[in-house]
Amino acid sequence: MCDPNAERWDGSPLDGRTVLLHTDVPAPDALRLLRYAGWAREGGGRLVLAAPAPWAPVLAGCPHIDRVVSLDDLPGSAGGLQVDVHAPLSHLPHLFGTEPDVVSRWLPYLPRVGGAGPGPLRVGVAEGFPVPPDPAGVAWVRVPSDERHLARSVSALAALDLLVAGNDLLTHLAGAMGVTVWVVLSEGEAPAWAGGAESTPWYPSTRLFRPGPRGTSALWARITEELHAVAAGDRFRLRTLHRYVAGHALSREAGSPGAPRVSVVMPVWNAARHLPRALASLRGQTCPDWELLAVDDGSDDPSPALLRAAARDDPRVVALCLPANRGPAAARNAALRRARGEWVTYLDSDDAFEPGHLARLARPGIEADVLVFAYDVYEDPGDGPPRFSHTWDPVFKRDRLHVRNPCTPLGLAHRRSLLGLAGLFDERVAYQEDWNLWKRLAASGAVFGFTPERSGRYHRRPDGLAATRRRPTNAPREPGTSW
Repeated sequence: MCDPNAERWDGSPLDGRTVLLHTDVPAPDALRLLRYAGWAREGGGRLVLAAPAPWAPVLAGCPHIDRVVSLDDLPGSAGGLQVDVHAPLSHLPHLFGTEPDVVSRWLPYLPRVGGAGPGPLRVGVAEGFPVPPDPAGVAWVRVPSDERHLARSVSALAALDLLVAGNDLLTHLAGAMGVTVWVVLSEGEAPAWAGGAESTPWYPSTRLFRPGPRGTSALWARITEELHAVAAGDRFRLRTLHRYVAGHALSREAGSPGAPRVSVVMPVWNAARHLPRALASLRGQTCPDWELLAVDDGSDDPSPALLRAAARDDPRVVALCLPANRGPAAARNAALRRARGEWVTYLDSDDAFEPGHLARLARPGIEADVLVFAYDVYEDPGDGPPRFSHTWDPVFKRDRLHVRNPCTPLGLAHRRSLLGLAGLFDERVAYQEDWNLWKRLAASGAVFGFTPERSGRYHRRPDGLAATRRRPTNAPREPGTSW
């Protein structure tokens, strides 16, 4: 039963409790406020969302939501739902605030499956929305905007290069997915989330167009001119612009005094035997401009104590702890939310960096957004020293990203700002969640660079992170993988 006497949540850490979030606002605002589920989930609890039944298939895609129930079932059984506290969505901004770093932290928070393919620039507009004169190289796509069929809208939006829309349902849905949106505001329209500039931290993938002194006709002439430029530039200008916007919104401390060049993300689970080797490889880097965000994922061995000691000895080390084992995707996400560096790279607790690896990310003038490195693979049987197996070389896989995973996390580094478009690791994917993110990085328009330089040593062992991760039987996995 849903307890009608459950208290309204005050925003304190859930610590294992269940909170019922219920929609009390129209669909556009509900989509905008869904981002706060990330902050609620950070407190270690379970999140249930009550929403109109037609919205459920889409809102269930939010990685921070554990379950979606229909508002029609409340109050009532709702499948035996038990909750400890509740809160309407409209209450969440009062609990967590509306500062830029708060509202941009969890973007995107709805999945975008697929992406625009080759061919003309695919520009979406809502049904009934005016269409400017056709620039050459643009294919207009009418996108359904009926809240009773949100799944149809999601499918159409995922295949676009760009959406042109007003302050409406599609803008908020596309913004939540990280789709690039040009928002056309009407005369005098100034929604609080849009602010007064051309960009907004609420949706870093959006660009705001406001009528000037010459009115709406001049505004549409400007939009048409911009579309001409984007189509002629084969989308490069569009993607470059919004990678910049997303990076500006998400780089809260990057580039400021004290922010490191590189953030190293390390999930840890029962790794006390191997953790000293990984930490030593980090301390031995020729580039000292790094931070380590090491997240213990519910270990029951001395790993947490080793991380706390490392943090005491080196201020660049940040030791975090999840209250229970949630898997490597959740552990990496907890680290990414605290990361401050311009670049992000990954070091599992049983692997090791080459001494010069981080120095490569500190080089000036790197043109790529994502760098894929070679690395040495060692077989670690556990009853003897690791044995060299082979060098994993990504050169021969540069055109096969959607066919085969090009590398483990050890072999990849990316600009932190890209997470504003691609999202974090999908915690619902039980296996090869890294490949899932790599493909979303590519779909965001990121430029990949491949290098034969070795990043480090990858250790394959029977009790390693990849072999012992949680694998829920009902969780999705990447196509072509086996357990």
